[in-house]
Amino acid sequence: MLSDQKDLCYKAMVESFQAASGWVQDMRSALRNLGSSHTLDSMETVDVDAIMSEVADSWRHKYDSPTCAVRDIPDEYRDGFKSAKYLKWFKCPEEDGLAVSKPLPFTSALNLQEQIRTVAQFRMGSHWLNSETGRLVEGRHVPRSRRICTLCEFSKREDEMHIFECPFYNNIRLQFQDLFQHISPSGNVPPQGPNAMIWNTQLSDSSLKRFMNGNNTQVFWRDLAAYLTACKKSREAAIKLRALQP
Repeated sequence: MLSDQKDLCYKAMVESFQAASGWVQDMRSALRNLGSSHTLDSMETVDVDAIMSEVADSWRHKYDSPTCAVRDIPDEYRDGFKSAKYLKWFKCPEEDGLAVSKPLPFTSALNLQEQIRTVAQFRMGSHWLNSETGRLVEGRHVPRSRRICTLCEFSKREDEMHIFECPFYNNIRLQFQDLFQHISPSGNVPPQGPNAMIWNTQLSDSSLKRFMNGNNTQVFWRDLAAYLTACKKSREAAIKLRALQP
C-alpha cells in the first residue's frame, strides 16, 4: 500500500482489515472457498494473476477423476457441483485445448431473445428443471438425487441430460430427428433406423458435452433452441393440467 498513512483511504483500508466483518472478511472467505491459499492477512499488493491461476487449478481438479460421472457425484458434494457439471457437460473443447478450430458459439448463431435466453439458461444450469428449481422445498435443501422428474415413471433426476432421455418428450424428439443425429459419435443415423436415436438415446458425459457444443452450423443451434423451448412449454402445460385435476 503506497498511500500515506494519514490518508483517509489508507485508514479506512486498515480498519477494514481489522474488522470482524465487512468486505475484506467476505473476500477472505471467497478466496478460501475457491481454493486459494492467499489469506489477505496484510496490506500488500495482490498478485491477481497468481490467485486466478491457483483458483483455476483448484477447481479444475476438484472432481478430476475421469471415471467420476456427473450423476455419480455424491449428494453431499454441493460446493462446486455446478462448476464440475459445466466442465463435463457444456464447456467448449477449445477451452481445454482439444478443438482443432474454434466452434461456432450459440451467441453467434442465434438472434432471437427467447432462443438465446433458453440455451444460455440451460447451459449455465439456471433453468426450469427440478434439478434447479427443486433445490429448496419450504426452505429446506433437497438432495440432487431426490429432485426427480414427475413426467415419467423412471424416478430419474430431472437434470439437463434427462430432457434428452425422458419418454415424455419422445413426440417432440421425433420432430427434431436431424438434431438428434448429432448425439451419435459419428454424427450418422444408427443401423437400427432414424427413430432408434429418438427412443433409445443414451448419453454419457462426453457425448452430451460433444452434443452441447454444436456442429459449427446455425441450424444446429436453432434446432436445439427450438427443441428446448418446445420441451419447456410442453412440461409447463402438463404440470398445469395436473394441478387442475381433482
